[in-house]
Amino acid sequence: MTATRTWLPPLPASYVAAWRRSYLQRCSASSPLLGASGGVLEPMAPDGAVDQRVLRFGHVWRWWGLSPESRAYWEALG
Repeated sequence: MTATRTWLPPLPASYVAAWRRSYLQRCSASSPLLGASGGVLEPMAPDGAVDQRVLRFGHVWRWWGLSPESRAYWEALG
């Protein structure tokens, strides 16, 4: 049995946006996630495989470790 896609649970958009913003801010200006001028809105470089994987799944990994109270907070924000 093989899987071609990984299931990502639906998470509050506010949580996902906050997690991505936090992750991108921790990256240095030379990170492939940032464009030539350091803007996070520029396209990501295709050679940052580890960063690509973390951006795709990191918010889910972190969500599973949140307390029920933290989850309720983010779900209330939407």
